[in-house]
Amino acid sequence: MAKKLLLDSLTKALGGIVEGINEENLKLGIWSGKVVLKNVALNIDALKEKDLPINIYSGSIESLELFIPWSSLASEPVKVKINGVYLLAGPYNKKQLNQLSCQERLYDKKKSILNKNDIEHLAGLIKNDNDKNTNEQEKNTEKDKGWAASLIMKIVDNIQITIESLHIRYEQKDAFGKIFACGITIDSFIIRSTDSKYNEIDFVIRNKTETKLYKKATLFKLSIYLDDSAEDLCLQAQEYGGNSIREKMSKLIARNDQISASTSSSTSNHQTGLPEECYILSPMSIQVCGIRNEKPSKTLYGENPAIILSLKLLDRKGYEITLRQKVYHKLLLILQSFNDLNERVYILGHPSRPIVPILKKENGNPTLWFQFITNLIISSSSSSSSQNNQQN
Repeated sequence: MAKKLLLDSLTKALGGIVEGINEENLKLGIWSGKVVLKNVALNIDALKEKDLPINIYSGSIESLELFIPWSSLASEPVKVKINGVYLLAGPYNKKQLNQLSCQERLYDKKKSILNKNDIEHLAGLIKNDNDKNTNEQEKNTEKDKGWAASLIMKIVDNIQITIESLHIRYEQKDAFGKIFACGITIDSFIIRSTDSKYNEIDFVIRNKTETKLYKKATLFKLSIYLDDSAEDLCLQAQEYGGNSIREKMSKLIARNDQISASTSSSTSNHQTGLPEECYILSPMSIQVCGIRNEKPSKTLYGENPAIILSLKLLDRKGYEITLRQKVYHKLLLILQSFNDLNERVYILGHPSRPIVPILKKENGNPTLWFQFITNLIISSSSSSSSQNNQQN
């Protein structure tokens, strides 16, 4: 039962991230207690469904490992290790836009908004219904909890997650046709269970009266950069495939061991191939300690929130946030390209957009087009005015 439950959960979770994942692919690994996936592609179609104003050129994971100690789940943690997550994106190709594709994008956007509202409304109804039956549920909670529920709680309490080498990069050309790139890099991200003093422990065993779970997440060398003289990796990915750029993207990640070993050198640039002036956020390491309370409440003596977080910087020298003028201009270019795409999609996909040409010599109707443009300007002005009135 536990294996079937875990198989269904993993198929649903990984299927939305990794291409080609289904129940048959995972069944053998799950039953043996070890799942190892090498050089898998990210599910780009799932990312496209998010209606992002970008084009994904490459997305891959070098390795994904899952260890499940079936014979000792009640005393050993489930371990998840992901290494080498690389995502390369660029501006959306406006030449691919047509009236039909824009109408589909607008329809999908409206559909997602309606689905979100329906889910929130349904969640509110369920919450109200649950509030009415709180007392009865509390009385029957212990009776309803079975072996499977207890096992799942132990797995969630003790799961160990490690992510190494993450790089998300976006490339675009400026007005002069020069490539610039911005991105986020992380050397490693580790989640572990702890005791009440945030000391890591091998396995957490909570009794029935304990309602608090303690976790610690450590993030090594998070950085945000913008390189205005970048190499065109999108072109290389198109010509030679995503594997050809993986090593180059890996070299741009600031490494924890490299930086600690190079602190004595005043000329060091984190040994990543990026000059210091490229960093908007210089590589920093942080630690987040959290408490999850399963029974939050408000009392006369104060609140007992569901989640409590505390953040600690691990770098003795601190970190820097720098926004130079040329970096600021490049960020504005990116935002402008996103805005231009949204406007183009809105105009091409508008339901009242004429389907005839503009010029009369092409059997068009310029008067109809003039009315369409006028209505767009009036409607956009009206919406802007209403938003300003609401803010005031």
